[in-house]
Amino acid sequence: MSPPPGIAQDVLEYIHLEFGESPEDPDALKLSELIYDGAFPSGDFVIHYWHFPYNGAFAWVSAEDRGDGYYISGFPTEEPEEIRAHSRGGDA
Repeated sequence: MSPPPGIAQDVLEYIHLEFGESPEDPDALKLSELIYDGAFPSGDFVIHYWHFPYNGAFAWVSAEDRGDGYYISGFPTEEPEEIRAHSRGGDA
């Protein structure tokens, strides 16, 4: 599954706001650095996950599709269980 059109840009803007980055800053996170991990069902919703480089490791951000919009949140530095389970071939 691909992310919905435009949501990656919204996620990037959220990250810039949370970290106090200006998109014009050459050191600010770029869209090309935001890696889409996939979409996973969670109850009545679907959650889209991305990871990005952060302090020599990675951090994750999610966008929960609520039908009428997205709830964007992050930034755990541990891989979300849904992604770990998927990579092991199981369900979360």
